[in-house]
Amino acid sequence: MAKFKYTEEEVLAIRRSVAEGGNIWYNKKLINVKKTIKSHYRDKCLKCCYCQRSFKGEFNLVIDIEHILPQSLYAKFMFSPKNLSIACKRCNMQIKKANIEFIVGGYHKKRIFNKSTYKFIHPNLDDYNKHITRINIEVENLSITKYIVKNNSLKGSYTYRFFRLFDFECQDFDLAQGIPIIERYI
Repeated sequence: MAKFKYTEEEVLAIRRSVAEGGNIWYNKKLINVKKTIKSHYRDKCLKCCYCQRSFKGEFNLVIDIEHILPQSLYAKFMFSPKNLSIACKRCNMQIKKANIEFIVGGYHKKRIFNKSTYKFIHPNLDDYNKHITRINIEVENLSITKYIVKNNSLKGSYTYRFFRLFDFECQDFDLAQGIPIIERYI
């Protein structure tokens, strides 16, 4: 896949939005920039960068542009392609939010985009499949998901716990047995 690069027009829109200040990410001048970002990462992976659930057939509104380093704390990296991906609303808005406990303590700011800076699997710096295998079996309307951490991967284990991937496994098994979804899975 081609490396993400902004057009001159998009760079200009970003600069104008930054110059105006305020809540930059929600500036109307960035509508096309955000469409380009979402389209690029959607073409690249078609899955949530954290739980790997498929976006196939989903509307764009269901998919969030993910700032790995939260934009509220790292505005300087708000438009950096290494800091962007796509995520489901569950992983982005309900679990990760602006939490930064996944950053290794004592990191050096010049190494912010180095995979050793992150406890979880970084969507742009790490190969997810080297840390976790996601098995999904579908039969008619039933789906069973299992996540397997590979080779005792610390990043795989951390990602599994941090994003509560076990909840997906439990939810799928419960639904397969006819047990209704309970609030803790949502």
